[in-house]
Amino acid sequence: ELFASLCLTEDAKEGVQAFLEKRKPLWKKH
Repeated sequence: ELFASLCLTEDAKEGVQAFLEKRKPLWKKH
């Protein structure tokens, strides 16, 4: 459920991108 809600945010895009690039995500709000 949490992941589903995150998928609607820009942070989710960054999270996926970071995961694919095997790096730490650069969160904007956290």
